Order: sequence, then C-alpha cells, then structure tokens
Amino acid sequence: MPLVAGTPPRRRRIWEVSTSFHCSIIGTCLTAAELRQILIKIDPDAQKETDHELHGRAVLLAGQKGHASKLLQKALDRRHRSAINQLGKAATARPVAAPARARAGPG
Repeated sequence: MPLVAGTPPRRRRIWEVSTSFHCSIIGTCLTAAELRQILIKIDPDAQKETDHELHGRAVLLAGQKGHASKLLQKALDRRHRSAINQLGKAATARPVAAPARARAGPG
C-alpha cells in the first residue's frame, strides 16, 4: 500500500489482514453476543446456530470484502475505539509499547 509523503499509514481492515489471524481476532476481540447480533443482520437463521458455528462463519466472512466483513470491522472499531484512538495518536511504536506493558501488568 503506497503512502503519500507526510500522510500517516492507514489501519488495515479485517479483510486486509492475513486470514491466519481471523480466528484469533474474531474469538478474542468480539463477544459471542456481539457476533450473533452481527450475523443475524446478514442471516436471521444465524440465531439458531451455536457460538462455535457463528465463530466459524465469521472467520470465513472476515476474509471476504463485503457487507459482512464491513459489519465485523464496524463492530471491532466500536468495541475498541478508545484503544484505537490512544494508539492512533502515537507517532512511533515506542509510545505504543509503554501503555501495552502497563495494561499487561507485572510479570
């Protein structure tokens, strides 16, 4: 993704991230209730699916740019807005590491 001089890099969208990360992102960054709410918007029959089935479907949809992945991205952005805003203000990776270490705690 080419950058114009002086413009900050754009965050990647879920469909732009390697598919090998989708399972972890979907499983840890969204609750089962949030996932169910998103997938019911796409297919009302998703209400009948187990949490595991919903997770599997969301992982597959995350890799395809379309309505479903945009809804997933919107939910991720909304759920993690404060962290995105905080990290977006950092000019380099160094200031980003300090808050991450503080959140992780000792050890």
